[in-house]
Amino acid sequence: MTSKKKGIVKISIAAVVIVLAALLALFGLKVPPISRVYGLKSLDRALDTGLAFGGGYAASYTAADASAEQLAAAADVLAARLGIVGFEDARALADESGVRIEFPSVSNPTSLAEAIGQTGHAEFRDPTGSAIATGANVASVAVEQLESGYFALNLEFDAAGREALAAAAEAYAGQTLSLYVDDQSVSSVTISDDLADGSFALSLGSSANGDTAESSLDQATGLYVFLQSGELPVALELGETVQVGPSLGAGVVRGLGIAAAVVMLLAIAEMVVRFRLPGAAAGMSLSLYLLIALYAAAIGGARMAVAGALGMLVSFVLAIESNELLLKRFCVEMTAGRTPHNAVRFAGKTASRKVLMLDGIPFIVALIVALAARGVVRSFAVTLAIGSLTALIAAMWFTRSLVDAFCELGGERRSAYMR
Repeated sequence: MTSKKKGIVKISIAAVVIVLAALLALFGLKVPPISRVYGLKSLDRALDTGLAFGGGYAASYTAADASAEQLAAAADVLAARLGIVGFEDARALADESGVRIEFPSVSNPTSLAEAIGQTGHAEFRDPTGSAIATGANVASVAVEQLESGYFALNLEFDAAGREALAAAAEAYAGQTLSLYVDDQSVSSVTISDDLADGSFALSLGSSANGDTAESSLDQATGLYVFLQSGELPVALELGETVQVGPSLGAGVVRGLGIAAAVVMLLAIAEMVVRFRLPGAAAGMSLSLYLLIALYAAAIGGARMAVAGALGMLVSFVLAIESNELLLKRFCVEMTAGRTPHNAVRFAGKTASRKVLMLDGIPFIVALIVALAARGVVRSFAVTLAIGSLTALIAAMWFTRSLVDAFCELGGERRSAYMR
């Protein structure tokens, strides 16, 4: 087989892979039961697009004899709870009739609305049933997984709470301190001298009670939300839960999608005009990069709301810059008199450090931020980390391999590689 035919085969295989990946992104793989696998869903089903792009649900609450100030405070608490569970683009608004929340699509929106709308009044009761502290006395709370596989809450109390716990440790050593939420017993801990320092771990669930690790995690997460957000200032009654469209509007979302496609096509066209065959190779590499990055974001559970989309946009710009660095260096090597294949190899070696810095540094920074931050900052960092890592791999492997394959077509004609 001639070198030209080898190049055609390599390019054809890459083109088939890109087309198949694009079809998978559009339609998924509908071959039961394989289609149940997460990575084989179409992108519109696999990606968590949030309330802004994907729409979701709205739930309405009413409160008897509540003042405008109480409803506004309740809306703030509900917004905080929605943010804690990861819905950074959710919102809660108070009006004359009550409070309305909007959140992204979930499998059981009514159950979520009921859980979020609980009053969440927490009390720590001594053996006599008297409350010695409330959720307001909890200064910090964290969820921890135990060696048994079940979960616990690590609680630290403020000064008043520490004083109450110290008194309980002295008066009721060996007896039980119980946590009640909305007058329902949740868990308990044996009172000992260790409580005197104002902190303890509260275990949730056990095999003896028939609990599972999953139910223990659900309970721990619910309590964490209540203790972090605080209790509602007024009892709310859930009304109807209805489906709502994208908060940005269906027309805006469609327009943004078209604009993104146009920008990508213009970027590829610009590289083809400037770099000829290597530009076409970079265009194919960018197409594959984008599909892989979006699926990686979907599989990784990244939320592609506004912040997540911005992170992916920044990574796309990095991907374009990485390809241009490689192609510019290729042109320099060609101008120096190297053959096309040698120019590819030398360009890869020379430009690799700059590409590594361009994509690698944002990846490391974004990864650190994603591990430390929450909410919109974390969403931005997660998609930026995924996109920048994919951009690095695409430039250093996909683009170099495809440019080398296109060199089989262009031969020694320098006009095939630069203007």
